[in-house]
Amino acid sequence: MMKLSIFLLILSFTLSLKARSIYEYQRPIWAMGMGGVYTPFPRDADMPTTNAAYLRYSKEIHLELFNVGLGAPGLNTIRDFQRLPPLKTVSDVNSYYGKTLWTGFDGRASFTAPYFGMSVYNNFFIRSYFTNPLVPQWYVNYINDYGLTVAGAAALGPDVSVGLAVKKINRWGGENTLGFNIIDQYISTQNSNVILDQFQNKGVGYGMDVSLLYRSEDGTGPIATLVWKDLGSTAFQKTAGATSPPHIPDNLILGAGYVFDGPGVDAKMGFEYRSIRNLHMQLGEKLHAGVELSLPLIDLRCGISQGYMTYGFGLDLFFLRLEAAQFTEEMGYYPGQSPEQHLQVALSVDLSVDADFNITNGSGKRRKLKQRR
Repeated sequence: MMKLSIFLLILSFTLSLKARSIYEYQRPIWAMGMGGVYTPFPRDADMPTTNAAYLRYSKEIHLELFNVGLGAPGLNTIRDFQRLPPLKTVSDVNSYYGKTLWTGFDGRASFTAPYFGMSVYNNFFIRSYFTNPLVPQWYVNYINDYGLTVAGAAALGPDVSVGLAVKKINRWGGENTLGFNIIDQYISTQNSNVILDQFQNKGVGYGMDVSLLYRSEDGTGPIATLVWKDLGSTAFQKTAGATSPPHIPDNLILGAGYVFDGPGVDAKMGFEYRSIRNLHMQLGEKLHAGVELSLPLIDLRCGISQGYMTYGFGLDLFFLRLEAAQFTEEMGYYPGQSPEQHLQVALSVDLSVDADFNITNGSGKRRKLKQRR
């Protein structure tokens, strides 16, 4: 009880007024099918960027050779766009008003060892829609980040650890509203550079994440964690363009979970209260919960994120792992205002070397065929 009170004490001193941020980066795709919950259960490769305090429990040298993820609108949105006419003339824009298109890409490679880890990554997303039928405008939000995170952990007691991650991020992009001339030029050429040429703002930023973790040595039973991502916010110094890219606001996350390790099956239940310091967001947008059922070779997941159902699965083929998730994110200012369905898939190749120099698969849990913690 005394250890858990640490989290509530820190929490009581860290509330302040912050603006809402739609874009959250470095969220593992496996977690998106589990209601978006990721801080209580990071895999080895996720630890540097999601919860550095977990590195205290890393027992092996782990190498993620690559992790590539793709994002697209949800299945319902894809079907809606398939019914629309091709965007060949300006008059075709009329059918696209109010329909949001989103896509993204995530690439990462990671190295972790006991108490230490690092990740290099390149992420981007683009979200756009047409607005203002009288004078057509095209809203585009484009962000491309590539950077390096170096993290470490230390033990505060038998079941308590603290983590610190420092990162350098190069950011390109921001929000822009494009006028009729750009819309007409893009439709006539079908060249995506017409859009990207409108985003010249680039910058470099340095940030820090801190985390506190309560977890048993064997990883089963209750888990509690407090992660403060981008402590004090991560701002960018302009390197190109008219202004610097948008900053990354800080995100204080309280996570909790429970791990059950049974004969032939593992189960996880998790909860997160995110963006605690952002008083502009309603409570329903900050809550995430999910469960995972792990069988030999396959994981099944579901959850609730911001009041919307999420679904996902993972296929573990020793060194090769496939993840997929479908989820809904709220883009408005209250739950139910502006939901957008997203679909993401990821493919990764990773391996681990234990203390006896045995090579094992790099999944984040024991498998009943060849288990590890």
